[in-house]
Amino acid sequence: MILFSVGCQRDDASRQGADSLIEVADPLVGYFVGDFDGMVERRQIRALVPYSRTFFFLDGRGSQRGLSHAFMEAFEDHVNNTLGRGHLRVQVVYVPVTRDRLIPWLL
Repeated sequence: MILFSVGCQRDDASRQGADSLIEVADPLVGYFVGDFDGMVERRQIRALVPYSRTFFFLDGRGSQRGLSHAFMEAFEDHVNNTLGRGHLRVQVVYVPVTRDRLIPWLL
């Protein structure tokens, strides 16, 4: 399962913000190839999201915001309610990238 959003616009400010987020996220994300069952076993679903004021950004207090965040939060709740695993919740981890890196990072 691959989760991503497309169609965001890019500017220099969002590129700089995304680059700094990528530097932080890159060592944390690692490399994993597997199916949904593997993600549930690891209790982690990684979502590649475009960094922009529309889809994914950090507000002034460091909170995650944007359409991708809202959709993935709802998806995370749906997965956890469907699985019914109690306290062993599956988490969505956001991997923000610039628009030009979306497809290469998926491959």
